[in-house]
Amino acid sequence: MKEFFLNSKYAAPFALLAVLLFFLVPAAVFKNLFSPVSSMPDTRLVSIAPGMNTESIGILLEKEGIIRSGKGFALYAKLTGKAEKLRAGEYELDKSKTTPAILEEILQGRVKLYPVTIPEGLSLVETARLIEKNGFGSKASIISAASDPEMLKSFGIKNSNAEGYLFPDTYRFNRSVSGREIVRQMISTFFKKVEPLKLKYQSGSPLSFEQIITLASIIEKETASRLEYRLIAAVYNNRLKKGMKLQADPTVIYALPNFNGNIRKKDLSYDSPYNTYVYGGLPPGPISNPGLQAIEAAYDPADEDFLYFVATKAGGAHYFSRTYNEHINAVRKYQRHGRR
Repeated sequence: MKEFFLNSKYAAPFALLAVLLFFLVPAAVFKNLFSPVSSMPDTRLVSIAPGMNTESIGILLEKEGIIRSGKGFALYAKLTGKAEKLRAGEYELDKSKTTPAILEEILQGRVKLYPVTIPEGLSLVETARLIEKNGFGSKASIISAASDPEMLKSFGIKNSNAEGYLFPDTYRFNRSVSGREIVRQMISTFFKKVEPLKLKYQSGSPLSFEQIITLASIIEKETASRLEYRLIAAVYNNRLKKGMKLQADPTVIYALPNFNGNIRKKDLSYDSPYNTYVYGGLPPGPISNPGLQAIEAAYDPADEDFLYFVATKAGGAHYFSRTYNEHINAVRKYQRHGRR
């Protein structure tokens, strides 16, 4: 037997066979375990629940046809030290990718993101309700996070909640995102977006930054027309300078515990620091979350001496007046019961 192997006639073929087996067997194993299921892009939405271990994830992926072998997935994850680092969430996984590539997507937490658009002028409660409606956590979790003292302190917000600082924008969240993370992103976006305006205007403003945001929140609620923002700002700035009450209907609505859609005469005397018919100056904090244009208008009001305005039609433009008599005439023309 020894002579058989030493015979040069047989040594070369056996050596070649050994080399081929050395490379081909692992290649065949790799193909069976780790190569893509499909040669063409083909995505599947897979939800990995919190607490699932690597074996469970592998079984799920194999069952969904994403990978060839769940056991191979789990073995590879363990051998590479990644088994304990996989993240829960919804993933759009492509069957044309290798098992290592799919593992990397889960490792990096590349979860599917869904858009949600938060319009300007919503209050904290309205924002929380909209976020919940779009499938991102609960209204209660948003309000709780936005009222957390530690969260507010980390951003230097002095109020009891983040009203006014939840920036209106389009966000992309995964379905398992926490209310705290949503609020953190919205506040972070607020300060990032508003900082250029603050640097441009704050040093020359008679109002503090917090007062500017409060004024902007009222402006945002007063009109649907951005062309009027600076005119509304002029009215309220002029009233503040003269020591006149702002008498802003949106502040009354914000103060009322159960607003039914119509402001009644008795509502104007509702005792709340947010009611600017009862108390002078700005309310103690924002009443909505304003956008950049309303904030800039608060900083840079129109150069006008208007003191009054009245809506010319529901949800439409306003008529601006300089004197009370002019305002009364406008009220008689456009509204049966005008109050500003």
